[in-house]
Amino acid sequence: MQNSKMRKVLLFFIPVSLLVLAGCVDMTVEWQIDDNGDLSSTLYVTPDSMYEEEASLILNLGSLGLVPFWPSIDTDFQDSTYTITPITKISIEELRQKTKLNVYFDNNMFKLTIPQLYYDVYDKDTVVLTLKVTFPRPVKIANSVDIEANTVTWRITKGMLTKDVVLQAILQ
Repeated sequence: MQNSKMRKVLLFFIPVSLLVLAGCVDMTVEWQIDDNGDLSSTLYVTPDSMYEEEASLILNLGSLGLVPFWPSIDTDFQDSTYTITPITKISIEELRQKTKLNVYFDNNMFKLTIPQLYYDVYDKDTVVLTLKVTFPRPVKIANSVDIEANTVTWRITKGMLTKDVVLQAILQ
């Protein structure tokens, strides 16, 4: 059962990741974390106009891969952007267990490690992922230049992904 769920997730994330890593789409993920460590999420994918049809197919079929984590998913397409929003929340602990992501939140500190995805890249400054995390309290310090009250935005480039990337925030 667990392997079946993981295969569905991979059916979604592998094609989307390939489009993102190839620079064919812009991807923004927004997480909202509450005091209990529960996470609600929204994924925005804007394909390059050349790849709009392929992105549509991948996102519509691939959203099935999110079902093991979020049984109810709302999808939308507006202004050339696909939006996928799970209706229910998932705890950080569940996310860590189900995806094997190295993510931690204890109501004072947030830490996410993104593993190395590239060995060498020629376009190091290309942003492949924007991750915007809203916390239950204001952020004291984070390893990002984009901090607004209780929200931190990290822009992950291809060059950063030539090694493990650690995103961290400490709350007030």
